[in-house]
Amino acid sequence: MTSRSSADENDHVYETSEKAFNEWRFDDAIAKIFEEHVRKSVPFYEEIHRMIAEISDWFLRESSLIYDLGTSTGEAILQIHGRHGGKKLRYVAVDAASPMIDRARIKLLHVPNVQFLARDLNNPFLMENASMVLLVLTLQFLKPESRPRLLKEVYDGLADGGALILVEKVSGKGARFDEMWVALHHDMKRRSGFSDSEISDKDRSLRGVMLPYSLHDDLQLIRGAGFRKFEVFFKWYDWAGILAIK
Repeated sequence: MTSRSSADENDHVYETSEKAFNEWRFDDAIAKIFEEHVRKSVPFYEEIHRMIAEISDWFLRESSLIYDLGTSTGEAILQIHGRHGGKKLRYVAVDAASPMIDRARIKLLHVPNVQFLARDLNNPFLMENASMVLLVLTLQFLKPESRPRLLKEVYDGLADGGALILVEKVSGKGARFDEMWVALHHDMKRRSGFSDSEISDKDRSLRGVMLPYSLHDDLQLIRGAGFRKFEVFFKWYDWAGILAIK
């Protein structure tokens, strides 16, 4: 009986993980390939994280506290640390999926002062004296009834002058725009190497799981939480980034 080669084993893990993605299970198999998958699926993923790190220049000082809510593998923290490594920053990395927390621990092994928390953000979450709170591709997965509460907790937990960065997939303002943006996002996925069946399976798996709002509705949520200063810093078809300042 012959043994599988290392390449064969990697292919097997990837195929198994892709199947898990299509069934939307955030298990260890998904966590292992999450970053590769999301970089192919989310437009300008690396650029968005670079922008987040650049924007942080205006809000971070010595000993500043950053909450990364829905940290996944910790990419945002890694980019901020790379830009502000000379400051003694403090980080709280939060994710509902323990396998993601495990991957983030590995990725952020050399980043000091990181506290990892496995928390479901559909439940109340206390924050205090934060300089920045990050919600990167997170709010869209929460129950609609949980979103206003969490954003109010973010507002209350920020120090005066602190910042929220929200990055989301957004629905179009009306059916015509939504149809266009979804089609163009699918085109991007095809350019990234996804097949039509993989795109269709992923869309089907997200029904009732990812519930994006329109950009207008997200801005209304931010205003309802108490923010009066906010600006869209990134927009690509059905994806948006918003900076809000307390």
